[in-house]
Amino acid sequence: MNDGEMKIEQLRDADPDIRSDAAERLGKMRAAEAVDHLLAVLRDDQAVVRRRAAQALGKIRDQRAVHDLIAGLRDDARTVRKEAAKSLGKIRDQQAAGPLIAAITDTSADVREAAVKSLGKIRTVSAVEPLTAALQDSSEDVREAAAKALGAVRSQRAVGPLTTALADTSEGVRKAAAKALGRIRSPQAVDDLTAALEDTSKSVRKRAAKALKKIKT
Repeated sequence: MNDGEMKIEQLRDADPDIRSDAAERLGKMRAAEAVDHLLAVLRDDQAVVRRRAAQALGKIRDQRAVHDLIAGLRDDARTVRKEAAKSLGKIRDQQAAGPLIAAITDTSADVREAAVKSLGKIRTVSAVEPLTAALQDSSEDVREAAAKALGAVRSQRAVGPLTTALADTSEGVRKAAAKALGRIRSPQAVDDLTAALEDTSKSVRKRAAKALKKIKT
C-alpha cells in the first residue's frame, strides 16, 4: 500500500483528527485518485474534516469536484463555506459563477471575501454588477477584494464604481481601485486618477500614477 492509498484508507478512520490530516495530505499530494473519496468526506459529520476535504479538492483542481463544492457553499459551517468558495476559484469552472455570486451575500465576511476573490479568478462578466455592489460591503477586506476582482475582469462597466472607490476610507481599497482602473485602461478614469495623485497615502499616489501611465500609453 503506497502513501496515497494509506491516506485514502484513513479518510474512513473513526478519529476525526486522522481523517482531517489524511484529507490535508491528499491535497498536498494532489492525488487525483482520491477525488471520489474526498467528495464523500465533504459529507463528514465534523466540520474540520469537511473543510480539509474542500481545501484538498481545490488543490487537486479536478472538475468532478465542482458540483459538490457548490453544495459546500451552503454548509452550516462558515469555515467550510469559505474553503469551498476558495477551491471553486482554483478550479475556475464557469458553472460556479452563479453560486459564487450568491455567496457574496453570505453572513460571514470571510466567505464573502473568498467568493469575491474566486469570481476574480473565473473572470465572468456576469459578476461585474455583484462585484461593484461588493465595493460597498461593510468589510474593507471584501471591498478591496472586489476592486481587485473587477480589475481582473476588466469590464468598462466597472469604471464608475471603481472611481468612486478611490475615495474609500481604506487605503487598501483605494490602492486596489487605482490598480484596477489601470488594468481596465479607460479614459473616463483619468480625472479621478489625477485627483488621486493628491491622496494622503504614498502607495495610493504611486498606484494612481502607474494607472494613468497605462491609460495614456
